[in-house]
Amino acid sequence: MIPTHVRKIWLMALALLALWCLLSWLLLGRLSDLEGQQGAPARNQIALGRLSDALEALGNMEQGNRAFLSSGRERDRAPFYAGKYTISPRYKSLAQFYGSDHQAQLKLKEFKVSLDRWFKLSNEAIAARRQAGDDPSQAQLSALAEGDAARARILEGSRNVLRQLSAALTARAQDSRGQQDAAQSLVQAMIGFGAFGIVALSLLLARQSHKINESSESVRREIESRRRAERERQMLADHNEQILNSTTEGIVGLNVKGRVTFANPAAASMLGWEVAELMGKPWHDIAQHSRGDNTRLDKDASPVMSTLRDANPRRISDDVFWKRTGRTFPVEYAVSPLWEMSARENEDKQLSGATLTFRDITERKRSEIALLRLASVVESSKDAILSHLLDGTIVSCNASAVRMYGYSAREMEGKSLAVLLPPSRADEAMLLVEHIARGDHIEPYQTTLVTKNGERVDVAITFYPVLDARGNIMGASSNARPVRRAAPGAPGSLPTFEVLRVATPANGAPAGGRSEVGGARQEAVAAASTRGR
Repeated sequence: MIPTHVRKIWLMALALLALWCLLSWLLLGRLSDLEGQQGAPARNQIALGRLSDALEALGNMEQGNRAFLSSGRERDRAPFYAGKYTISPRYKSLAQFYGSDHQAQLKLKEFKVSLDRWFKLSNEAIAARRQAGDDPSQAQLSALAEGDAARARILEGSRNVLRQLSAALTARAQDSRGQQDAAQSLVQAMIGFGAFGIVALSLLLARQSHKINESSESVRREIESRRRAERERQMLADHNEQILNSTTEGIVGLNVKGRVTFANPAAASMLGWEVAELMGKPWHDIAQHSRGDNTRLDKDASPVMSTLRDANPRRISDDVFWKRTGRTFPVEYAVSPLWEMSARENEDKQLSGATLTFRDITERKRSEIALLRLASVVESSKDAILSHLLDGTIVSCNASAVRMYGYSAREMEGKSLAVLLPPSRADEAMLLVEHIARGDHIEPYQTTLVTKNGERVDVAITFYPVLDARGNIMGASSNARPVRRAAPGAPGSLPTFEVLRVATPANGAPAGGRSEVGGARQEAVAAASTRGR
């Protein structure tokens, strides 16, 4: 539907066009009369130029002839040839110009007859001069001089014809000026009417410009909004694709029939397929057709296919998927439904498929098995084993430690290692922890620990550093075993750690042993060990 303001503009333009056509029809007769005359001044000027060129050419031909007759050299005749080649096209042009002018045609014929006579006499004189050679006699020179006078009279007659034609053209140009003025007046009238039409149309456009601008601005904003939304959608799609392609988790999109519609490179790599090869394949048949023990898994029992039926999300922590090669790998995965929003607000959303996110847990399973084996070894060990942080806080213990120290596992966790040492050796715990934190190796040594009931137990204890995944020391593990106390230096005895308190003088330097780095304490702890032989 065309807007009202646009229809009004078209109607106004059609009315102006109709008025213009009417005026053109009224002035058509006059325009046809003046049509042939409007170009007359220009044509007259061209014809006058041709006449002037012809007059100049006649002079050049005569000059060339005289120079040659005087010297006998061919090169002196160059002006003659230049004039000859000029006058021929000028004559043809003038004959064309005066096509319907009988009087002018007669003049041109007279000019041509005169010019032909001049050419004939000139050719005779040139032949005579060539025959005379380089040293003509006096009689030959006299004959040539008489011929010059005759040719000059003929040439002057030709010039007179051209001058008459030029004068007639000048008079015609003056007569046509009035007609040109009339034609100009008519053109000015038509231009004025056109200007009036333009002004009228401009006024109408000015009245409707506001509505047009509003409509254009609205359309522009709508287009810009759509373009911006499209750019944002494309940027979001590119961003999501980069995330999906860079993640190490496998991500697969399925339609309601369970066929693959999308797969990221990580998913294809774990399954042993190319991304393009997975497209359109039934997920259950290629990756989840059987359990880990090789028994057949029906579609009805598959968590993925169940989500496609009931639209309930599911998370499975331990399952297997099948590779293209026919081998399995352990996975944990989550499957979530995908919804297709309806175009109508009142309609319910429709299930369009599901998204499956999975992770290969092969390394985790191996770690779990290794940890189970280690836990079994630790728990069954007869040594009292403690794990603690670098600040001395106990985080775990085995059954032997519970039996030896008298604390339950819950009571032991969170306590400081110092609670197991006699008050006289309280600094020993921190000293050992500091050695572990620096990466020092602690040899097995003999010491005394205190149980929950206050009973003292002589033990041989060993400390091992505990490293994190990056190889940094994150804590320590200690193994303690009851031993009989032996005198230092006795055969089979272990080293002992002696804790020495060293007073710090006023200048801050210790009197003996070695001080803590930075001098944060007022006393230094030194350890000395002796090994029995």
